[in-house]
Amino acid sequence: MNDKITTLLNRWNIEHRIENGEFILRRSKLRICIPHINEDIAYLLGFFCGDGSIAKPQPRKRGGARLKLSICFSGSEKGRVQARYICTIFKKFFDYEPIVFNKKRKGRKDWLEVEVNSAVIYAYFCTLGLPIGEKYGKLKVPSVVFTEILFKKFLQGLIDSDGHVRKDRRIVLVQKDINFLNQVRKLCSKFLNVRFSVPRPNSKKIGDRIYTWYYILTSGLKN
Repeated sequence: MNDKITTLLNRWNIEHRIENGEFILRRSKLRICIPHINEDIAYLLGFFCGDGSIAKPQPRKRGGARLKLSICFSGSEKGRVQARYICTIFKKFFDYEPIVFNKKRKGRKDWLEVEVNSAVIYAYFCTLGLPIGEKYGKLKVPSVVFTEILFKKFLQGLIDSDGHVRKDRRIVLVQKDINFLNQVRKLCSKFLNVRFSVPRPNSKKIGDRIYTWYYILTSGLKN
């Protein structure tokens, strides 16, 4: 994993070194240690596949590039609790404290954005297979969670970000990417013996454009 991260940092012309297993960048005082895949990281990956994004590298005038990843949350109390939990994962396993922004837009509900500006963490997520830039058509479940325990935590994160549990206890997942939903369906059947319906379209007109999402439905997870 460290070799893959080093390759990406070199590609982006980011000077760094590794001491005692920690990445240290020339222009940063942070020391980032790369964690092993565990249940919390699997949950983080699931949440990220739902409401996270990896921005394309932005060149800096002084050299190198600005590398940012972010995760969005609703401005409700539930969203704030989720944001705090995600921040604790970054702090616990990367010793990094994300920046939390309160976002406002006229005519729309407020939301929160958790922003991570660490090139090492950025590269880490890239090596796990998460797409840079637009996710649509490129999103896949990371192979590092292909076990029953890890995939269940991944799915929990995905449900917390892109899904919900209905009053009849059926679980709903909503995504633009039908191929990603189909992959999730197959892995749920393989690892958890959970059956989801085939993806069904749901379109909504916003302004002059029509947007289409797909949703899948199930009866719930086994304990």
